[in-house]
Amino acid sequence: MRLFLLLSLSATCALAQVSKTTVTLAFPNCSGSTPASYDVDVYRPSGAGPFGLVGIGHGFQNSKDNHEVFARALAAKGVVVVVPQFPLLLALQCGYSDHSRNADILWAAMEQERGVSTIDPARVGLAGHSAGGLSAFLAASRHAVDALLLFDAVDNNGLGAAATSNVTPPTLFLAAESSPCNSSNNSLPWFDDLTGLKGKLKVVGATHCEPQDPLSSTCTAACGGSTQQARQALFRTYGLAFFDRFLNGVTMPCLEATAQTDAAAGVVADVDLQFGGCGAMPDAGSVEDAGSAFDGGAGAEDAGSASDAGAVSDAGAEDAGSASDAGAGFDGGPGADDAGAQPDTDAGATQFDSGSLADGGTDPC
Repeated sequence: MRLFLLLSLSATCALAQVSKTTVTLAFPNCSGSTPASYDVDVYRPSGAGPFGLVGIGHGFQNSKDNHEVFARALAAKGVVVVVPQFPLLLALQCGYSDHSRNADILWAAMEQERGVSTIDPARVGLAGHSAGGLSAFLAASRHAVDALLLFDAVDNNGLGAAATSNVTPPTLFLAAESSPCNSSNNSLPWFDDLTGLKGKLKVVGATHCEPQDPLSSTCTAACGGSTQQARQALFRTYGLAFFDRFLNGVTMPCLEATAQTDAAAGVVADVDLQFGGCGAMPDAGSVEDAGSAFDGGAGAEDAGSASDAGAVSDAGAEDAGSASDAGAGFDGGPGADDAGAQPDTDAGATQFDSGSLADGGTDPC
């Protein structure tokens, strides 16, 4: 099994070099006339393509920078990743709590990249955290995509619930523990109403902010709770494994087997994966074979990798909703707490480990 994982990783080493650029997206302002400008971070793998394409939506009043580690790791697998900065209340930008408009901004950023990079139209996905998960969900209800990943997504005024009949791609919900900051996992009904391939699981003990890496100081100040790098790694590794499966056709290690192992270890719970089997699966009883993000210790850098397998959740949820939902300002409404300090924009070079689950080690690339 170790040899298989090392061979799989070595096959991706040619794509391990990732460049990051920031481009500008011109998008109609709230009145639909004078264009507004938004920064978009673009993570590109080396090579000429064609590449997969994934757009990521950040949480309410947070930053595109809070998904750099995941974006770099995904790009290293041969996927162009775009992360637009949504309008911010403190910047006095129009549409700062318009999640439907953010869905259109997210898609426009992806469409702009299609004109720059060679994109495989059969390998397009969406992802989002918190209110950005709602925007990604809405975008998936309007456009054909091949995979949808939700990091503790949150509904707002039933926008997501009303869109479920139009969301058809394989969808994975990675949830944190129920809390005011995710409006008590209020996106759970989305999962129940989806008719396509779907899966969910909860990262045990996780806070609403932990799908971010690096963390937003705005989020942690509002939502509190202790942060563990190992739990951040679980969100990352399950997310990478999901996109590997549905965009890159990589099925091993298998999500189902890994979740079984992690559930037995008590690091994930409420597992309900309905994607279908992966064919021959590694021994789910062996941490060395199927793996857990906790294999290599508590460090997030050591635990992360799509082959890792990590963990995931029920029904995600950060309320993109009214300020009354969470007083903390992460429900997507313009509450007083939302107007707090600007999010942490630590966009410095970040390292992440894409080592194998079996080894729990560092990236052989």
